[in-house]
Amino acid sequence: IEGAIGGVVFAVLGFLVFGFVMKSMGNDVNFLNLVILSLVCAIAAQLGDLSASAMKRSYSVKDFGNIIPGHGGIVDRVDSLMFVAPVVYHFISIFPVIR
Repeated sequence: IEGAIGGVVFAVLGFLVFGFVMKSMGNDVNFLNLVILSLVCAIAAQLGDLSASAMKRSYSVKDFGNIIPGHGGIVDRVDSLMFVAPVVYHFISIFPVIR
């Protein structure tokens, strides 16, 4: 639970830093949409990780591969991104974050 909470907190902080950097570069940033997107991304990332873990448990494997020794396979590295990427695409298509 602590890791999940930390993931959400640091996602929001990371997105806010990104927003302030973009604003300092002269862009119009919608911080409300940015915070909402960060919360949705944090949740989607955790769901991606949990779903990959559920698949591994159902097949009784520890890692999806051994291409990166000690870190599992490539899928273990990008399992969260597989859920986050479509979420970001659709969210920013509907609710612009930077104009």
